[in-house]
Amino acid sequence: MTTLAVWTGTLILFLPTQHGFYVTADSRHDGGPAAEADQARKIFLCGPSAVCAISGALRMTVTRPNGEAATFDLSAGLEKVAKDAPPDLTPAQVAAAIYADLRTFWVQYLASPIGAPLSSRTLARSVSTILVARRLPGSGQMELVQIQFPFTETRVDKGWVHELRPPAIHPADAERPLAQGKTECMGIRPDEPPSVETREETLATIDALYTRTQSDSYCKSIIGGPVRVAVIDVEGARWLR
Repeated sequence: MTTLAVWTGTLILFLPTQHGFYVTADSRHDGGPAAEADQARKIFLCGPSAVCAISGALRMTVTRPNGEAATFDLSAGLEKVAKDAPPDLTPAQVAAAIYADLRTFWVQYLASPIGAPLSSRTLARSVSTILVARRLPGSGQMELVQIQFPFTETRVDKGWVHELRPPAIHPADAERPLAQGKTECMGIRPDEPPSVETREETLATIDALYTRTQSDSYCKSIIGGPVRVAVIDVEGARWLR
């Protein structure tokens, strides 16, 4: 029986403030050696005015009955897109680039029945979700979208058959906070964060939100490690840490 191992575990936060738009991600995943648990890369600068962040499946390894194994690293794929990003990179271009490589892997290694449903690992019928926050060229207005890579799954005698669907791009409100991934681990509603006035208060709020996830053993196992913080403001997209 062909098996599928999936590395997951993510909490992405988008916080709009008067002094910038923040995108944050933790660095923990629940697959592979324990020593590598806090080394996941989930957030990237996608050109001079955009930030991309990924949740859901970060990496997938397919192992066939003969022992042959192949791995597809979605996080590394997004990193490559970010590295090669043109100044005016669009969400549609991000979706097309990731989907092209994902579909190639899917056709080659996931065409046969898999021993377990993929949705039991992603907890959703989307392989991953990519958040793209960017300042639009010319107008300076913010655009926020979520890109999903949906799939269907059907139970058969020898396991589960999965079919990859075309990517879907969903606009979001850039004036409201957004949480993506294991949002149930925050313990508060994502659209009701504490009020913040300064950059220092914003960073303290971000730290407090991620600290909340450590009070539950399940959440602690999939969310944690260093928290990366990027901001988009009048100077463009840049790292704060």
